[in-house]
Amino acid sequence: MHEIFEAFEIKEAKVEPIEIGIINQSFRLITPKESFFLQKINHHVFKDINGLMQNIELVTKHLANKFDKHCLKVPKIIPTIDKKLFFKDSLGDYWRVFELIEETHSFNHIVNEHIAFEAGKMLGKFIEGLSDFDSQKLVTTIPNFTNLQIRLNTFDDIVQKDNFNRLVSIQKELDFIQKYTQEMIQFDDLLKSKAIPKRVTHNDTKINNFLFDKKDNAVALIDFDTLMQGSVLFDFGDAMRSGLNTSQEDESNLENLTINMDIFKAYSKGFLSQVELTKEERDNLINAILFVSFMLGVRFLSDYLDRDRYFHTQYPFQNLYRCRVQFKVFELIVKQEKEMENILKNLS
Repeated sequence: MHEIFEAFEIKEAKVEPIEIGIINQSFRLITPKESFFLQKINHHVFKDINGLMQNIELVTKHLANKFDKHCLKVPKIIPTIDKKLFFKDSLGDYWRVFELIEETHSFNHIVNEHIAFEAGKMLGKFIEGLSDFDSQKLVTTIPNFTNLQIRLNTFDDIVQKDNFNRLVSIQKELDFIQKYTQEMIQFDDLLKSKAIPKRVTHNDTKINNFLFDKKDNAVALIDFDTLMQGSVLFDFGDAMRSGLNTSQEDESNLENLTINMDIFKAYSKGFLSQVELTKEERDNLINAILFVSFMLGVRFLSDYLDRDRYFHTQYPFQNLYRCRVQFKVFELIVKQEKEMENILKNLS
């Protein structure tokens, strides 16, 4: 840490690991005067560190100039002693430091309708706040991140090889993918078409990336590594496929899994109160949840077949359970689609 402290002009600090996320390593730095958020960036996942950090600087400056800090708090990058946005150490690892957004907390699950409404409102503020930002300025940090066809091509290649003899356990999942692939490819084509506006999107909108104050009001959206040009539908779909699930993301007993329609209503109400969508975007909000659930399920299953190379696992079969949860969420949304459509219609 001495080398890192020197690079960022930090005289002395207590270092506390923070157990969040599965990509980067995170630490809290506590100094006598203030605290910072330190991360080692996973350069195996993010190949262009300079582009990644430039994305974050451009977007955070835009948001900071547009919003009062009491309305939306923005993580501020702490530059190195030589004014760079990150530091590469003698071992070839990359580090960055942010000001810590104090007196905030996060949730691992959407625990009630108030939290859902506040998170939806914050996502809407984020999207609308960047509506006048040129998304073409952003570097693509993970190519084809939301491209379903590419994900399916990877999946098919892994299935054909079956290097670890795991196909025997996934016939039901293979049947599910075959049943819905064409429908989801059509939605993928819609996202790539001119019918859906290209916006600045966050691309990782699960609830633990939202920060709340003491009154449980949302004050910030964090973790900007996947900031890219994309569709607001992906952000809404990702938030809802994770937020509606009343169980764990790796639930092994799918009978325990339901989706919470009150959460859907509250989140949608908060979101739509802040962002102006086109008719095409609004008409496809529910399809977006299906799409993200399907694609993430394919990704989890691909990783399971490839012996868990990408997503960190804590026990055998965890990625298979994660896949099954996503496909179950998909099935439950299909069953309740009419009710969800009525909710959105009444929010008009």
